[in-house]
Amino acid sequence: MESGSKTFIVQMYIDRPFLYYDRKFDLRHFMLITNLHGVTRVYWYEEGYIRTSSYLFNVHNFEPEIHLTNDAIQKNYSDYGKFEPSNKISYGEFQSYLNTFTDKRVNFKQDVLPKMMQIATDAAKSVFSRMNPNQQMHNF
Repeated sequence: MESGSKTFIVQMYIDRPFLYYDRKFDLRHFMLITNLHGVTRVYWYEEGYIRTSSYLFNVHNFEPEIHLTNDAIQKNYSDYGKFEPSNKISYGEFQSYLNTFTDKRVNFKQDVLPKMMQIATDAAKSVFSRMNPNQQMHNF
């Protein structure tokens, strides 16, 4: 690449996302992979959380506080925490929203979490054989 040149990624923006009270959100869940004495184990935490935007979604306004839900962005805006403490809700709170405000009956723990676990497992498996075994001992 020439000095000063830039790389761009162009993709279609999802202009009708599924929203939480008309605001964008993302799912956050943790998985721990350990390797001790050559034995690899994967731990899937029971509970995660959902991060929300401080502002109503607007496909025509590209301000980051509307579209990006991470704390590094959200905490800098005056409406951070206005709707939920620290812009976070539990899976249980999200299930209540699904039960009340959607016409589809979705059980988050039965329908969504297993798919998330499978995706995370597939992601870990996809890179496992490429990891240096000498650097895998006694770590997580």
